[in-house]
Amino acid sequence: MKLGRAMAAMVEGGYEELKRHYVVVGPGTPSKPTDAQRAKYDAGEGTEAGIKSITFWDKIEADGRDVLDGDGLKMILNMSKALVADPAANAAMTGVSELTIAYFDEETQLWFLGRPDLVNLLALITDYKKVSSKGGQFNGQYCDYLITKMGYDMQMGFACECFEGVTGDWPSQIGLVFQKDKPPYSCIVRGVAEDDLRKGQWRNRVSARLFRTCYDSGYWPGPDEDNLGDYQRPDWHSKKLDKIMEDYSAP
Repeated sequence: MKLGRAMAAMVEGGYEELKRHYVVVGPGTPSKPTDAQRAKYDAGEGTEAGIKSITFWDKIEADGRDVLDGDGLKMILNMSKALVADPAANAAMTGVSELTIAYFDEETQLWFLGRPDLVNLLALITDYKKVSSKGGQFNGQYCDYLITKMGYDMQMGFACECFEGVTGDWPSQIGLVFQKDKPPYSCIVRGVAEDDLRKGQWRNRVSARLFRTCYDSGYWPGPDEDNLGDYQRPDWHSKKLDKIMEDYSAP
């Protein structure tokens, strides 16, 4: 998550923005002090290594920025180069970064605040996702799986609704830029059709109405009471396994 936030900072404002949020520690950095080293230091009996460690890390903590080591910085810089070199990803990553789009929803009497990674005022909204495929294939199908699993259709649908609430127009293009966090740091750009965004918007609307009800009543329900039952495998996964099993068992 730390590296993801670092890459988001790089996307937002380049190396200068990264340095605003992170302090980079290089080779030879002292290890963080142990409790025993801290106790000896407080008692005035600190060793040379303990004093060096405590002095260094106290200064880092006083700085207030998060810590990024040299390997992490190298990865972020290499990912940035690959992102810029990819024509489709580079085209999608244009616009005003981290722009808050706020409008007041009359139905729920709530402020809706959208904050996509990039907003192009020519009606292009983009969000960037650093991805680890965990040994699996990094392809369009995997990106679609992430969109479904993580609710990115809802996230982007919410940004679109906020954009429409402020400007009166639905954005013409929506893009999600996925980038693998292992060399060669490949990029995949997935558009999201308006029909899918509207489905995400509907799900957001249901959630907003529920939030309004809970807020007004003071009652915040827990998980559904009907939690008993058998495992429900997704239809797409069942069909995929059925086909694999059929092919495997064929003579």
